[in-house]
Order: sequence, then C-alpha cells, then structure tokens
Amino acid sequence: MTIHLTAGRHALPAEGLCAMELTALLAGETHSDNPRCASPMLAAYVRRLNDNMPDDDRQRLALVAPRLIGTAGTEAEEVERAVSLAWHAVRVIAPAALRASSRSKRRAATARALERQTDLFKAMEKTRRIRDALAPAGDLSPVAFAVHRAHEAARAAHHLIIGGRGVLGEVEDHAAVAAAGAAIYAHRAGCGQAWALALDALDEALEIGTR
Repeated sequence: MTIHLTAGRHALPAEGLCAMELTALLAGETHSDNPRCASPMLAAYVRRLNDNMPDDDRQRLALVAPRLIGTAGTEAEEVERAVSLAWHAVRVIAPAALRASSRSKRRAATARALERQTDLFKAMEKTRRIRDALAPAGDLSPVAFAVHRAHEAARAAHHLIIGGRGVLGEVEDHAAVAAAGAAIYAHRAGCGQAWALALDALDEALEIGTR
C-alpha cells in the first residue's frame, strides 16, 4: 500500500492520513491523530509539522510514524522531551532563522549568542529580548516570530521543569507546539534547512526513553 500523508485530521483512513493517524493505523489502534501508543509531546510536535510542511517534505514523516509507537511513557520523559525540543528551537532553529534573514555581522552575533545558551530560564529571557529588538513596534516579521516561538518553547519547558501545569493558558504540550512553530517561521524567514532541522529535533526527542 502506498501512503501519501496529507494535512489535517481525517474522518476515515479512506479520506487520507496525517502522520499521527498513520501511527495509529500501524499500531492497530482506532483511527485517531492522537493514538494512545504515542507520546503526547511528540504527537503534538508531529501534528504541527504535518499540517505546515510542504507536501514533499511532509512525506518524510511517514518514516517517523513507526518510531512513535510505544513512546507513551512517564511524565519525566515527557518533560525531558519538552526540554529537548525547546533547546533545539533556541540553539538551532532560531539561530538558523536569524542567519537566513540577514547576513549582517550583528545578526550573526545574535545567532551565536543563542547557540551558547546553557540555562533555560536565561535562554527564555534572551529570546524575549531578541524578539523585542527585532520588532520594537510589535509587528513581528517571520524571523521575529521564529525567535518568539523559541521563546515560548523555552518558557513552556521551564514551566514544566518547575512542576507547573495549566497556568497562564499553558498546556502541557505547548513546548512541542511552540518548537514546531519556530521551524515553521524559520522556513518563512528563508531558512532552507528549517524542515531538516525540525526533523533532527524530533530524532533527538525520539531517543528519550530508549536509552
């Protein structure tokens, strides 16, 4: 059977499949884009990518679907996955978006500053300051949005680390949604590697719980 992934949810497999619906199918579960066998954090990340990737790039998620089976695990693993995705957004995707949007020395220095971050709280503050500098009037360009989403990913992951749940509108998988958003806006900012970087982040997060 040839599988061609499409965006969005589908009422029936005959109408199409997204990456998470394919995961449910391969696991023998009831048709759903939120299968019980998969990590909710990873599922949120994959759904966001699936719905925003160009069609050719989206097909690469079909290779990921079997790896998602059995990733539903502990709360500690979910937090670790959130942190992993957030760090990738801050230290890899946002810098790539900054470099793609401008070749200026100042922009390159800003990208390097993000790559050197080691403390999640400080990274959250750093991305906020960079976002505000990029959009002083509050009108966010794609690169400012990429940094903003990296900021949100760091904030949500830090919130989970300190044991927060459902505060200030946060949802438990928000770090994953925001991290995927960073890649989406990096692509819109002209980063040709955005989807490859997003899949690298997913690959790293998939290793959590298998070590």
